[in-house]
Amino acid sequence: MQRLSPPNLASESLCKAMNLRFSIGCGESVNVTIPDRCLLGVLKPDIAPPSFYVERAINDAVTMAIEYIPQNILLQKNMKICIVIPDKTRILPIKTTLSLMLQLLYQKRKSYKNIFGIIATGTHPPLNEYEIEQLIGEAICKKIPIINHVWKEENELVFLGNCEIGASIIPVYINRLAHEADVLIGIGSVRPHRAVGWSGGAKIVIPGIAGKLTIDAWHWAGWNFSRDQILGEVANPMRLMIERVADEAGLSAVVNFVMNSCNQPIAVFGGNYVEVHRQAVRVAEQIFSIQVEERADVVIVGSNPAAGTMWSSVEGIQIAYDIIKKGGTIILLASCCQGVAPEMPEVLHYGYLLPPSEIRARVESGEFKDIVVAGHLMYVSEVLHNAAVECVVVSEQKNKPGIEKLGLTYARSPEQALKYVFQKHGKRCKIWALPMYAPGLLIVKNSGGIYD
Repeated sequence: MQRLSPPNLASESLCKAMNLRFSIGCGESVNVTIPDRCLLGVLKPDIAPPSFYVERAINDAVTMAIEYIPQNILLQKNMKICIVIPDKTRILPIKTTLSLMLQLLYQKRKSYKNIFGIIATGTHPPLNEYEIEQLIGEAICKKIPIINHVWKEENELVFLGNCEIGASIIPVYINRLAHEADVLIGIGSVRPHRAVGWSGGAKIVIPGIAGKLTIDAWHWAGWNFSRDQILGEVANPMRLMIERVADEAGLSAVVNFVMNSCNQPIAVFGGNYVEVHRQAVRVAEQIFSIQVEERADVVIVGSNPAAGTMWSSVEGIQIAYDIIKKGGTIILLASCCQGVAPEMPEVLHYGYLLPPSEIRARVESGEFKDIVVAGHLMYVSEVLHNAAVECVVVSEQKNKPGIEKLGLTYARSPEQALKYVFQKHGKRCKIWALPMYAPGLLIVKNSGGIYD
């Protein structure tokens, strides 16, 4: 991918253009120059300044979380304390939070004994030693053991029984060490999320430290509900189910952040996982809700800054659903520095062009071996098919075969992608830009109509 080089617009006879920087994943970015006559605007979360006293705010939230836990349990050194932390795909001040938490626990217990951390990988690959050290810091690694959750290891899980979501039955398996701990504390962040309405709170348990059967069934159950029933809704069926499980699992308390578009903390709360989540959502709603009056022919979207594959680069496609015209084109800027789909070969096998009805039929017939993959395909398919949208992916040349196997259109640079959409939609086509400098979705309130 050509990075940070403005396109040659002389042939377009343009007088004015805006140069915008887009995240492309892997911590990298690219500049794209969009003609003023085409650009409807740049969509991003509301500009919210970071907290001036970040460490003090985190310390207050951590203190509230620790004080919420029954002290007669917390102070006994033989009681096991498990701290569940997000993996590297979630951008928040984990080092600072964990450091302050350990300081406070040490002050109370005079020992780090029986305190350990679990990385809530969900379906993501485990972190190696270097990645763990980068995530939480060398000093913390020396104080307490840090363990990757491995969702496919049955002997590392414990069965808590079945739970219902509508007509779906979810077998609940979670990390055995987390469940056996006397105190379970979670760290997370709150943003709009297609599968559960808003991230954060009890989501650190499911899918964070859940088993494969649970994650498969839970993700797939979500497709029985429309986007309007889930995305942006607080007390939706998916959220209420994971809160029931978190209670059964013994989630004692959480610390949850609301991060701005620059990945800076603007609010942080600590305490009961339901109350904290609702407090954080009230702040997040003001930041991540946007009003759009007009749909565009083209949406140019970046990738989650931490994304290394196509799997975690497609969040912006979901946002595009609410701002693009039927038959429009999405330009997705995705480095995919770790490859297109190295961990999920079924994604490449089936691609993104199966319609939602076909994906459902293949799940019901038992053809899909990995239901999480089926859910991921639905995540993209509901946009590409319901809106009859084409997706052009700008990535490294090495990723071209994989991108085309997914059924998407490849472009080697933003300039080539723009030239393609100008030929397709005309040189005066309308464009929305979504830089995606922070992971997660936006809540789009659209007065321009919906798709059938």
